[in-house]
Amino acid sequence: MKYRVMVVDDYPDAAAAVATLLRLLGHEVREATSG
Repeated sequence: MKYRVMVVDDYPDAAAAVATLLRLLGHEVREATSG
């Protein structure tokens, strides 16, 4: 099942790592480092 996920973290590298993993698992990912 494909999910739409938003990853929010103060640390851009951490957000990018989590987002990459989720994309590799087939999910649609948006990232934010502030907000």
